[in-house]
Amino acid sequence: MMVRTHWDVLIVDDDPDMLAISRLALKHVRVYGIPLKVHECTNKADAVKFLKATAELSDLSAAIIDVVMETEHAGLDVCKFIREDLNNRVTPIVVRTGQPGKAPEREVIERYDISTYLTKVEATNEKLYATVVNAVRHHEYVRFNEGFFMFMAQFIPVSETRESIVRGIPEVVKAVLRRRDGSPLEYYGCHFCLLIDDDAIAIGKFAGQEDEARALRDRLSKEPSQVINASGDRFMRAGNHVLISHAATGDTPAFDLVGETNYNPMPDYTLRMWATFAQCVSDLILVAEKRR
Repeated sequence: MMVRTHWDVLIVDDDPDMLAISRLALKHVRVYGIPLKVHECTNKADAVKFLKATAELSDLSAAIIDVVMETEHAGLDVCKFIREDLNNRVTPIVVRTGQPGKAPEREVIERYDISTYLTKVEATNEKLYATVVNAVRHHEYVRFNEGFFMFMAQFIPVSETRESIVRGIPEVVKAVLRRRDGSPLEYYGCHFCLLIDDDAIAIGKFAGQEDEARALRDRLSKEPSQVINASGDRFMRAGNHVLISHAATGDTPAFDLVGETNYNPMPDYTLRMWATFAQCVSDLILVAEKRR
């Protein structure tokens, strides 16, 4: 369902050795099978310039910021810029400092909404690895849920008829996956086909390939499966192709959600959320049909 090219991580530090150590520690890190793209800045001015320029171009998954650089509070100024000027409350910020007395841990965490506080003595390669991986995972959890609720908020008002539902889903998905200026996100995409009765709602690579999606559904249904929620929905995977399948129960028709993803593994919460999405669409179609 989701395809992503990389996770953007920003490191702000004026110490060349710390940058080199961080670069080496994070070089081969992958989160859900997807690599990091590390950006480096050596002072407050460069960090602010980078953040301004990329605020609409990337989805910053984590920021590792030194406190004392050209001034004793330069790093904290960057933290403040992220939280207040950019109004970004989602990106996890890791404060890493060699002078903890200049920035007391409790005060920094509370004032700047910091996710993790590390002294440079504590920031070993293993600690940095664990901190960044957990930060990226947390960020993806928050952003995925935000995206889901944003989609539903825009989709439900236009779901009055079966036809409007089938037509509206691709339009709303495209709208959600765009920047404010209307340009698409290059680093993230959705590719799926929702099969309900005779309807096929196709997005991304599956648009215009509905018959191929049905054939893929039939092949994937033969793969080993796992139950992903209390409704008994099942998940199957072969390579980058995935299937979430729901058996008919009572008035609720069966549905199959076929997709492509490079997340490996797919987090459990995304499987449950995609199943919820498909169930919501199925329920809305059922309600629309009963209105007729």
